[in-house]
Amino acid sequence: AILLLGPPASGKSTYCHTHLPHHTRINQDTLKTLPKCQQAAIEALKKGESIVIDATNATSKLRQEWVSLLRSCPLPSLPPSAAAAAAASTTTTTSSPSSSSFSLLLKVIEFLPLKPATLHLNSFRGINLDAAIVQAEGGREGGKEGGVDFLRRVPEVVIHTFYKYVESVREGGREEGFEEHVQVREVVLRPFRNRREAHLFG
Repeated sequence: AILLLGPPASGKSTYCHTHLPHHTRINQDTLKTLPKCQQAAIEALKKGESIVIDATNATSKLRQEWVSLLRSCPLPSLPPSAAAAAAASTTTTTSSPSSSSFSLLLKVIEFLPLKPATLHLNSFRGINLDAAIVQAEGGREGGKEGGVDFLRRVPEVVIHTFYKYVESVREGGREEGFEEHVQVREVVLRPFRNRREAHLFG
């Protein structure tokens, strides 16, 4: 399971679509409430799916709530052949409940673009996005502007508030219960599809 952390409009959803296409994406913009997101995450884990929590997750408290919830979820059993292989590969002499079921690896990916870059991404947000991404992000606002499709932009005060109050993950993420902590400092963009789009981005 992967939990994303980062400001609105920083490229988290683009990262999901380009780098994690086989993960079940849990997104509050789509599901609207945190309880619905939590329920969707649990249902996906129970089916043995890999999931990514696509949200700002700005505070340590919220991230630890996710960690506790995901850790408490019962995971499905492995197919007999996979369970046998897992049991054969273990170096412990005692039986482990996880040897016959899926194991949960928690990873946090922290997006750290500078605020001016995020504000610029927000102004460009959604231009010519694929229909699937448009739908996932809640649809278009205003249809077309100058012949260009665009999504709802985040109010800038939301971005300023995130940067003011965000609590970064300490190096490694172990204190919060993660096995892996990755930092993404560069701007996450999908490829430009034409010169006009590149020109609009600036």
